[in-house]
Amino acid sequence: MAGTDQENLIAEAQRRYRVADMLITMHSILRDSNSRRAIALDSEMFLSSIVIAALAFVDLDLLDWLPWDEDSTRVAIGLIAVFTFFIGLVSARVDWKGKADAHARAAKGYTEAKFKLDFRDRKYDEEAIRRSLAQYEEVGRGTIPIPESQFLRLKAEHYKKNSLNRILDRFPAASICLTRLRLRFRHTRKAWGEKEDSS
Repeated sequence: MAGTDQENLIAEAQRRYRVADMLITMHSILRDSNSRRAIALDSEMFLSSIVIAALAFVDLDLLDWLPWDEDSTRVAIGLIAVFTFFIGLVSARVDWKGKADAHARAAKGYTEAKFKLDFRDRKYDEEAIRRSLAQYEEVGRGTIPIPESQFLRLKAEHYKKNSLNRILDRFPAASICLTRLRLRFRHTRKAWGEKEDSS
């Protein structure tokens, strides 16, 4: 039997609350991974630039301790310059910094939407629920999407995080690493032990 319009709205708000919670985790993971890649790439480019500057402006007579001659030093400077240029092209192409910023904005947007969708301690006002659902939709239209190739991995990370949180709430001194391993082993064993649905 179908519920009333308000009950349907409440059910939809609760569903989107859970989805928003999952999307916060997904975008946060992608934000952090892209940020780490951007920092690594920038560090390589800065280091290469410093080496070029040091080799280009220093007196070649001071580089006698290097295990090659003057011509080899010039070749090395050229190769490092080419490598630095290549890193710059890769950085512009992959735009990990831009992706990290986009995922950070998405995580923030869904965090705000999740808060508005949480009616557990608030009155169920139909108009407020509709506004919250509209805000959720607006966030979805204006944020970077989750890559399809990473969706299942990120979904698994979200549920693993929730399971780990529940265990740590009860046993705060438990080893996080060992608890993760135990969860992975237990869930894998249960998944492999279940019979496939023949329907």
